[in-house]
Amino acid sequence: EGNRVVRLEGLQAPWSLESVLYRGRNVIDIPFKLQSGGKPERVRLVLTDQASRMTGMVHDQTGRPITDRAVIALSVNPTFRHPGSRHVRLTFPDLTGHYDVASLPAGVYLVGALSGIQEGDLYDASMFQEISAAGAEVVIETGAVTTFDVQITR
Repeated sequence: EGNRVVRLEGLQAPWSLESVLYRGRNVIDIPFKLQSGGKPERVRLVLTDQASRMTGMVHDQTGRPITDRAVIALSVNPTFRHPGSRHVRLTFPDLTGHYDVASLPAGVYLVGALSGIQEGDLYDASMFQEISAAGAEVVIETGAVTTFDVQITR
């Protein structure tokens, strides 16, 4: 009982979940209720190999790599900011400052790098304000690789 969102884990690149069809609607980003104990209901999962990626560097004003910040990509649409959302991502750069985020749905995102942030922090309204202040808008297109470098000013 209760509202659910369907996600597939362990898909290998370039595959990603494109849609979740339930009762004739795409509910991929909408929590929905599955009834238990009744007749079986069908949920259809549609995959795509046209996943998008966002990649780039985190660096300071002189171009030196920064590795101690989390890179956050957060949809500007507030309806997509909930736990389990495909439109909210957090990753960390490698030792060269390079980061990579796979399978973001198409849309407009705020992207920034912050220290001391964890996955659970991403859904607080106050955190969105902090990310808004630290980030920039980036447009992600289906099937495209978007390059966006995050510059940290100290």
